Amino acid sequence: MDASEELLLSIKKFLDLQSSGPLPSIQCERCGSTMEYSDAHFWLYETQMQWTIPLPHCPACDPQPSAEIKPNLM
Repeated sequence: MDASEELLLSIKKFLDLQSSGPLPSIQCERCGSTMEYSDAHFWLYETQMQWTIPLPHCPACDPQPSAEIKPNLM
């Protein structure tokens, strides 16, 4: 296995792990509010691999979900 195949396998294993399992109830380190989860979508170009991973955010400290931020696609 060459280095690029090994890297691809490592990324796949990491994203597989992050996209499975129960979501823990966690508190915001800044204010103590219960964190909420928003789905983030990841994929690898030129492959069929894709994942939906829940990312935590604080509804009190970050009231606007990051999905509202539009990427700069130049």
